[in-house]
Amino acid sequence: MVFLKLTTNRILSKNKITIEGDDIALDIIDATNDGVSGIGITKAVGSFKLSELVTKFSQDHGCIALLPKKMINDEVSDLVALETTQLSLPEKSKSGESFDSEETTAGKFLSGSPWSVVNGRFRSYAYVYILTPTKDCSVDDLIIIYRDTDSADITINGDTPSAVSIASTKQFLDAWMPISIDGPGTIKAGEKLEYTVSSTNGTIVYLETDIGIINRTRVASGKSFVLDAYGLESGETITIKTGYKFWHGVSKKVITVE
Repeated sequence: MVFLKLTTNRILSKNKITIEGDDIALDIIDATNDGVSGIGITKAVGSFKLSELVTKFSQDHGCIALLPKKMINDEVSDLVALETTQLSLPEKSKSGESFDSEETTAGKFLSGSPWSVVNGRFRSYAYVYILTPTKDCSVDDLIIIYRDTDSADITINGDTPSAVSIASTKQFLDAWMPISIDGPGTIKAGEKLEYTVSSTNGTIVYLETDIGIINRTRVASGKSFVLDAYGLESGETITIKTGYKFWHGVSKKVITVE
C-alpha cells in the first residue's frame, strides 16, 4: 500500500485516518466554513472495508472518493464512497475541451478531475481518495491519498506510514500508469504490421485509430495487435490513441505511411 499526501487549503482541526487490517476509518472536523451561515463546521465520521470497496468500485486506473453525505449545520455526517473515474469520463470528453487544455495551480478545476466530480455533482469534498490500479486488485496494491494538514494523524496497523507529497490528484492521475505502443514508426501502404502494448500488469488497454484498420479495440498489457494500412497512401499519418476503459487519452503513437 502506498500513501500520498495532497496539499489543501481546507482547515481541518481533526484529520484522523486509521487503517487496521481490512478496515479504514475516518474522523474529520473541517472548520473551513466555521461561522458561515448555513454551512458551519463539517464533522464526518465513518469506516469502510477496503476489500469491499475494491469489489464494488475498482477499475483499471480507478479512483474512489470518500466524502461526507452533507457539509452543513455542524452535524455529524456519515461518509459515503463513490468511484469518480467513470463519472469523470463525460467531463473529459466534452467537445472542444481536452483534459489537459486548461492550466491551474492545483489542477483540480481541469475537466475530469476527481474534485470536479465530487464538488460539481455532490456539492461535497473528498477527504480521502483510494486509487485502484486494476479491477479486482489486491488491497495491498491500493494507493491512499489523504489531505496534508498539520492535524493529519494517519496510521496503518499502529504505524505512521511515509508519504510523498502531491499538489493535484488530477495531475497525478494523468501521469500514473503510462501506456506505450512498441513497433515500427513507419508502415508501407497496404502492409500489415504487429505492435505490442505495454502498461501496468493486469490492465486492459483500449485502442482507437483515425485511419487504417486495427484488428482489436482492446488488448491486455503485454499483448499485440495488428495494424493494416490497406487503402492508405504514402505520406499519410496514422494516429493510434490508448487509454483505459474509463480514463481515455493516456498516450498515442503516430505512424507514417511510406
